[in-house]
Amino acid sequence: MKNKFLKPILIILILGALIALVISFPKSINGCQGLNSKSEKLICWEKLFDSTLKSGGIDQAFEKVEELYQSDPVFVGNCHDFVHLIGEKAYKLFSDKAQFNLSSKTSYCGYGFYHAFMESLLNDGGDLVRARQFCDFVEEKLSKQNADAKGACFHGIGHGVADNHDQKFWDSELALVLEPLELCEKVAPDETLLNRCSSGVFNVLAIAYNGNKLKINSQDPLWFCRTLTNKTYKKTCFEEMNTTLFILSDKNFPVAAKFLEQVAEDEFAFSGVRSLAGVFGMSSVQNGNFEKFVEDCRKIQPRLRLACIRGFASGLIEGGSPNLEYEKALKFCEVNMELEERQACFDEVLRLSSVYYTSEKHKKVCNLVLEKFRKYCP
Repeated sequence: MKNKFLKPILIILILGALIALVISFPKSINGCQGLNSKSEKLICWEKLFDSTLKSGGIDQAFEKVEELYQSDPVFVGNCHDFVHLIGEKAYKLFSDKAQFNLSSKTSYCGYGFYHAFMESLLNDGGDLVRARQFCDFVEEKLSKQNADAKGACFHGIGHGVADNHDQKFWDSELALVLEPLELCEKVAPDETLLNRCSSGVFNVLAIAYNGNKLKINSQDPLWFCRTLTNKTYKKTCFEEMNTTLFILSDKNFPVAAKFLEQVAEDEFAFSGVRSLAGVFGMSSVQNGNFEKFVEDCRKIQPRLRLACIRGFASGLIEGGSPNLEYEKALKFCEVNMELEERQACFDEVLRLSSVYYTSEKHKKVCNLVLEKFRKYCP
């Protein structure tokens, strides 16, 4: 008799516990917005992305990214980290052979998705063939929606082979990059994708500097890049030191740019300054003073001025509001500039628009620009 009464009670208690558990996971962004502290929000958002990925997949997780970017400034500053988190958790779904629908939204917030996804894939056995096959899959699925998706994936491979490289051998710059670059040469089918893979490797070198895992020469932070004889590696090394110069200069662009002004070869100096300005633009996307961007570009060597303008424009796109990345970049191009500066600005925005978006959306962006500036429009 006792058991007859106990069973229903136990069932009710178990159901109640399950309901309480489900309620404890945020189902919507509103469940996190009421929280006061930054740390509470970050924890809540992590749970939100975890539950969204499991129930709705990658596309829905990136829809949450769009919503949060528009609604909370705290999220904007942490967006790259959260798309990193999505990449890490998405790999778990992929490896478990769960439903896996790749989204063009994986470009959001600086392509951090691919950093984490490829790190996780390569940490799970280090299979370069599998890594390359995944990037081929990315191209097959997304090339019509985002022309740079495969390139971003190969950047992720470079990131993965360097970051998973045994860190006890990180006693010098050469020790950090040598083996990963050899792996890039094995996996990349052409020079373009070798460029992207090597950029991921040098990105990890910059992260090692920034995290004090490798001692930096603060008087000459680019010394190692200058020693490289391979032109592709030299170029990507100068480019990927952008965050290191950003930190070393205490976020002062003209001070950071002085290190690149010492680079004699225009090819490397131009791409290095463009990349450096990109980091400054990306970091100022919320409340950037666009006029100051132009002033800063005019303070450095005249040969680097237009590369600098292009860089700020590219950073505003890379860090821009998901699906509306072009908006602030176009506003930047409208500030008080000389004609050649404005042309360089619009050229960069429309070139990136042709890469980031479908041809239909790119045409819409082109229509927002005066015809004389539509060099990269159909």
